[in-house]
Amino acid sequence: MEDDEIDEIEPSEILFEEPIFDIAFHPNDDLISVGLISGTAEIYRYSCEENDNIFSQEVHKGACRALKFNSEGTFLYTGGADNALKAIDTNTLQVVYNDPSAHEVSINRLLTNDNLVFTGDDEGTVKVWDTRKRTAIFTFEDNTDFITDMYFTNEKYLLATSGDGCLARFNIRSGKRERLYQCREDELLSVITLKYDTIVVAGSQQGELYLFNWDDYSAPCEKFVGHPNSIDTMLPVSENIMLTGSSDGIIRVLQLRPNKLLGIIGEHQDFPIERIQVSNNRKYLASCSHDETVKFWNVAYLFNDVVEVEEEEVEVTDNENEQDNENGEEEKSESESEQEEEEEEESESEKKDRSKRKSGVEKPSSSQKKRELEREEEETESEEEEEEDEEDEDINNNNSKGKQKGKEKAKEKIVKPRKGK
Repeated sequence: MEDDEIDEIEPSEILFEEPIFDIAFHPNDDLISVGLISGTAEIYRYSCEENDNIFSQEVHKGACRALKFNSEGTFLYTGGADNALKAIDTNTLQVVYNDPSAHEVSINRLLTNDNLVFTGDDEGTVKVWDTRKRTAIFTFEDNTDFITDMYFTNEKYLLATSGDGCLARFNIRSGKRERLYQCREDELLSVITLKYDTIVVAGSQQGELYLFNWDDYSAPCEKFVGHPNSIDTMLPVSENIMLTGSSDGIIRVLQLRPNKLLGIIGEHQDFPIERIQVSNNRKYLASCSHDETVKFWNVAYLFNDVVEVEEEEVEVTDNENEQDNENGEEEKSESESEQEEEEEEESESEKKDRSKRKSGVEKPSSSQKKRELEREEEETESEEEEEEDEEDEDINNNNSKGKQKGKEKAKEKIVKPRKGK
């Protein structure tokens, strides 16, 4: 097999028998962790030959909703529906930290950075934990509904979106909330920054991308439309290129300013995308969906192309500075004309894609589906407990009736051997 063919393949998908809530790549090794609805956290060593399960343990009572390796990869932090925050030592594969009451309600999102862990719960509370002190150093309660996503940037700012349509920016050095925006007509489900942290991008339930200037959250400065369904997860590729995972099951590549669809990485048929993550060497993208699979996509070409394009842009800029103004204006005019044609073509392509994929009924977001699955599991467990109680009650009633009959027959001086229970 030639080297080019080897570079094009990726690890095979990992199949599960239950819904997946979260995935996270190890920062230094070929490991990926998976959080499941049963409360189990698993770690796999992935490769193009095979995927080996090296750890599987039920660490939470209820779903293991969120997990993330720390910056060194020495610990895997997990947050669950049981309100607990835990840490697993990746060398010994033992749970070495457990705070069963880290939050008053279920933890929904988790993020790490150096010695900090960020957790967000179902009631909008965000906590900042210092792993050296093993305690929460800040608690923010500006969001009022479940935390849908968090993003840490510029070494001191934490962005958080929530189901009430809020986008909040926290300064974790001062411990204060600095910006807050609330979208009254839509839910915000995901958040990243682009353009060297000058633009905040928030994905919504209605499939729109809301763009905010860094220091102005009074209203979006722009909207990027085109997704037929909710945008549940996002990743930055470069300063103007991003990936999105939607509830229509498609992973898209988008360009910002000019805004256009560049292509599609892959899809999970019609199952909502729960999370997308990129490996430490930026070669593989992993995605998990409600089809109960983790899929790998080889995206090395995407990141390599981004580097080459950025280098070419620098060279072109230097060369243009050496040319006269007349030639520069002519080239600029031709470039703008070509760009307008490309945008029109992409716009038509995007419309066709949207009309082809959009159904008459709006699909629920990944977060909504996730909660429905949890409720179904809780209802199933409740029904099983009720059935067990009814069986116990029937047994007790039968025993009581048997004893009463025994007494009546004893009075008649008819003696029979008692039946076993």
